[in-house]
Amino acid sequence: MTFEPVYFDSDQATLRRSEIDKLEGVVATLKAHPDLTLRLIGNTDSLASDSYNNRLSMNRIKAVATYLIDHGIAPERLRYKALGEQSPAADNSSEAGRALNQRVELIP
Repeated sequence: MTFEPVYFDSDQATLRRSEIDKLEGVVATLKAHPDLTLRLIGNTDSLASDSYNNRLSMNRIKAVATYLIDHGIAPERLRYKALGEQSPAADNSSEAGRALNQRVELIP
């Protein structure tokens, strides 16, 4: 079982409408599998300082976690790890690459 990453606009931790649609599917899957836990791994691009990016990645995790909890997922089913810019999915030298790094991964 895999889930698509939840993407964010640059320097933002607010959920996009398109990403909320993804999370609705995640909620349905988690409700159908009550023993399933989820790791939320927050990521950023490399444009800001390490400390800023670590805070931003945690704020992104909180946005996703809050949505899941508000929609009936027990908090104890969620684990968090903020990576900041440490684990890029793409090259940070282009705008397209940076956009792919603005994400929270959802790992069952």
